[in-house]
Amino acid sequence: MLTDNQITELVQTHGGGFQPYEFLSDRQKLNPDTVDFFIQFRNWHNLTTQITSTWRTTGSHSTGQAIDFLFWQEWRKRQPDILYMWRVVTTWPWMGIGIYFDWKDGVGFHVDTIPPADRLRPLRWIRSGRKYFYQSLSNGLFYHKSGESTSLETEIQKYLKV
Repeated sequence: MLTDNQITELVQTHGGGFQPYEFLSDRQKLNPDTVDFFIQFRNWHNLTTQITSTWRTTGSHSTGQAIDFLFWQEWRKRQPDILYMWRVVTTWPWMGIGIYFDWKDGVGFHVDTIPPADRLRPLRWIRSGRKYFYQSLSNGLFYHKSGESTSLETEIQKYLKV
């Protein structure tokens, strides 16, 4: 169990940047190491970060090891360049990374600390139009279960045309 005081201690240890309430409801169910890692990540990249989902009953979030968020340059007005955001997220040693092009508030990210041995899916994925595309380790493309493929560059171009 993770209390608000423990979250505050983690934030203070790494120089601040969040308030406990930003980790949303049921934050006591979050994995302390994941929260600590996320706080360090936020302080490392220094972009305005809005947490959109933490613990919930489905998927990797149900283990308390996943956080969804958005980056902002201007709070809720303008996001950084999409490729730049992807590079920031993939430079940090997350175990799982998803980029979501179909969120109503902008391009969002999922990150998690689930170890490779416990993974039920590949390390990186794209969600576009409610479809999940998982990255191939052999060629870097992202594949849907139907066999359809895409690339990060293609999805960025499609998103920016909207």
